[in-house]
Amino acid sequence: MRSLLLSAFAITLLSACGQFVDPLDYEPGTLSPGGTDGVVRTDVKSLKHTLFADLIERFTQKSADGGFVVIDYDALAGDVDAQFQLQGYLAMLGSVDASGLESKSEKLAYFINAYNAGVIKGVLDMWNGDQGFKTVEAAGFFSEPRYTIGGLQLSLNHIEHGPGRADFVARAADFTNMTDAARTKLEGWATEIWGSENPDSRVHAAFNCGALSCPNLPGAAPFVFDAKTLDAQLDAFTTAWVDNVKKGAGPDGISMLFSWYKTDFERTHGSPKAFIEAFRSGGTSDVAFDKSLDYDWTLNSTKNMPSSGQ
Repeated sequence: MRSLLLSAFAITLLSACGQFVDPLDYEPGTLSPGGTDGVVRTDVKSLKHTLFADLIERFTQKSADGGFVVIDYDALAGDVDAQFQLQGYLAMLGSVDASGLESKSEKLAYFINAYNAGVIKGVLDMWNGDQGFKTVEAAGFFSEPRYTIGGLQLSLNHIEHGPGRADFVARAADFTNMTDAARTKLEGWATEIWGSENPDSRVHAAFNCGALSCPNLPGAAPFVFDAKTLDAQLDAFTTAWVDNVKKGAGPDGISMLFSWYKTDFERTHGSPKAFIEAFRSGGTSDVAFDKSLDYDWTLNSTKNMPSSGQ
């Protein structure tokens, strides 16, 4: 049954020679940390992330006004096939070297989706059905290298602050648990994505840390970040984030992300204020730029869905 499920929702990989291959049609128990056989492929040019998209479509819900997208962790935890599907998706990412992907958008989408899938897997591994679970309070949730991505054993911090933000200086402490070779590889991925450019501060609207105050997961098709539409998605998700008065910007203040990562917004837009002004669809006359919203680390689960959205 699981083999058929994975075949139905398989992620199609396009190899350098133009052939489509499906590495996920295998039985439970055969997944190695680096993929189906521990081999890291460098010939994969494009990913569709179909397995992860299917999970997000089936196990997320929106609040009535769309202000919150949350996960039905109870249902996901009770569905063995779905958990195997998530494991298969992460194993696929473990077996594909991002260096082979054909574009900056392919590489960036790979790491954003890897982070978001890793957060969900981490919650399932650690929450024990506790709706009071908070990712920020769970020991090593973001800092322990629990995920094999591109053949490297990485933490969520490695993914976000490495290829995601290319911040190897201010966040140097996050990389001290890596070998020199692994760090060099991680820095190489960051360089392949950003080159000499300032990393795109819109990525902050794409990473979901498993809390209600985090920018939302994709709650509509394609349900993942897709290389073909990534630029438009980042624009749309950024606007949705700063339009959201509970998560992004409004009369009660602006997200703590603008304080924690202030330099990112300064490098791309001059200031957090200018960034918000560039993307907020309704203007900023109602925004209290001198205040910060309390960051709600409550688990983004259906049972914790705020009763009144925004």
